[in-house]
Amino acid sequence: PTTTCMDPRRVQELHEVQEQVRDEHLAVERAEIHEARARQKKSEMTLMEKLHAIWRPVDPATLHLITPDLPATIGVLPERKTYSQFEMLRLVLSDDMLNKTILPIINGHLHTKQSTVAPASKKYYSALDIPEWWRFYGRLSISQLLRRGVAIDDLARHAEQRNAFIGRHRYDSIAGCLSCSEEEINAITKALRVQWRQFVSLGTLFTGDESVIEHYGFRMIDACLAMFI
Repeated sequence: PTTTCMDPRRVQELHEVQEQVRDEHLAVERAEIHEARARQKKSEMTLMEKLHAIWRPVDPATLHLITPDLPATIGVLPERKTYSQFEMLRLVLSDDMLNKTILPIINGHLHTKQSTVAPASKKYYSALDIPEWWRFYGRLSISQLLRRGVAIDDLARHAEQRNAFIGRHRYDSIAGCLSCSEEEINAITKALRVQWRQFVSLGTLFTGDESVIEHYGFRMIDACLAMFI
């Protein structure tokens, strides 16, 4: 086998030619980039000139809100001057809403539980009606006050009155059937929103829950979750 050696001067000439070609390519690329930027700048200037020809300054004194700022207010209520907290609750949780939305869910849980308990305990899981619901709520309220240590006049008498609302076994049975699925909670909250609209005028202002907005960010808005706040 034979080995051919190239003249070192020839090698140097080839390197110089390659560098020259590379420099020429780079110069062409830079020129094209510069030209493209110039065209873009010229186009932007043309657009700004067009906008400047169309736009006219507006006197700030002539500006006004199309929709005025109106806070939410209490809407139409039955003609009375004042309402207690419990009376407001009765307006929101109306008999119609209890019969159509809340009680069917609770009674469904009671019926399911009734089929799993001993025969002697089945009576505690019978269907719940509106009067008994409010008796259950009365005992629940007193129990919560006593548990939190809220000062109540004649504490012993109130503790005894819990059984006057509803018996302990029946109360425990109903309380154990209040856990709802996500679908049931959604149905209740949807009905509540419709019910509340009868008593509240929403106005044009709103307050966002900062913790919810901070958690979801713009993804919350994109997913249309903001409407449920």
